[in-house]
Amino acid sequence: MRGMRILHTADLHLRAAGDERWQALAAVLDRAESLDVNLVVISGDMFDKSVEAQRLKPALREVFAGRPIPVVILPGNHDEKGLRAGDFFHERVTVLADRTQPVDFGDVRIVGIPFEDAGADRVLERLLEARRLLRDGVTNVLLFHGELLDLIPEPDAFGEDEGRDYMPVRLSAFSQLGFEYVLAGHFHRNFDVRRFEGGYFVYPGSPVSITRRETGRRHAVLVEIGQAPQPVALDTRHYEEVTVILNPFDGRNPLDEIRARIESIHPKAVVRLSLGGFVNAESLGMTEAAFGAEVQALVSGAHVADVEQRWRDVSEILEHELFRRFLARLEAGQLPDEERARVREMMMDALMETIHAD
Repeated sequence: MRGMRILHTADLHLRAAGDERWQALAAVLDRAESLDVNLVVISGDMFDKSVEAQRLKPALREVFAGRPIPVVILPGNHDEKGLRAGDFFHERVTVLADRTQPVDFGDVRIVGIPFEDAGADRVLERLLEARRLLRDGVTNVLLFHGELLDLIPEPDAFGEDEGRDYMPVRLSAFSQLGFEYVLAGHFHRNFDVRRFEGGYFVYPGSPVSITRRETGRRHAVLVEIGQAPQPVALDTRHYEEVTVILNPFDGRNPLDEIRARIESIHPKAVVRLSLGGFVNAESLGMTEAAFGAEVQALVSGAHVADVEQRWRDVSEILEHELFRRFLARLEAGQLPDEERARVREMMMDALMETIHAD
């Protein structure tokens, strides 16, 4: 049926029941219901380790109980030995562990290629085998868990799975196979969608930050048959890297600026805060130590994991006669604002070295 809606996620890496990863699964299922989708697919690494698939089955059955939307789970490299065709998680949950057995949902056929320790040649063989499972007159969707070689990811883009290939494949390999959508897992960093001849290849990114390098709000992917896949923002735990550059010339209270930045961040974010620039602590009626303590007090009650305090107190410099004369001439000039700020910073650096030189 044209217009069928699928919510796609992957790489949950479930472990201790009830933690933020389980909360992310619940958030995905809640989002699926709010979007009125027809199907949820999880493209691998539902669990962090294969052994945990068996240990956590009872808890996962409770999560799926009462959920009205069917779910299809593909085994990934972290749970390939722990998920088998016929495993029971709920009557509406299907484990697509047998690559020869597709499942149909109305006018959509779902074919899965579960993860195996296979190189590029074997992956191509599996794709050709999958092509023989296509169904005429419907939309054919492929679930895949592996590494798209067309990506040039930053470190840890695949979580902790670095240093070896995981079912490597080129985007061109999917062209003309007959699949309109390839809903993939293994790439943690962020949502990524690629066009190939005949369809779309989609990574949703992990729905919860598995490592500290997975920064920014997390997403699932809405696939409405016949349309381009779209990211769907999730209210799940994630890391944010926030940099605040303080400027004693902009007329703002630096403590208010830091407070405002922290308060503007998503409540589920875990913040890595970096404070740079310059501070005129004396103008605030503080010593440098007192300002640093105020900053620490600000972040201690917030969702800040760590703070890097790289700011420098330039109270002494700003009152120096040489700097005051220099500043007057600089302000009287015609330099653009950005260039003026750069020259001002260079002068402060030079004076600090001169004043504090042995």
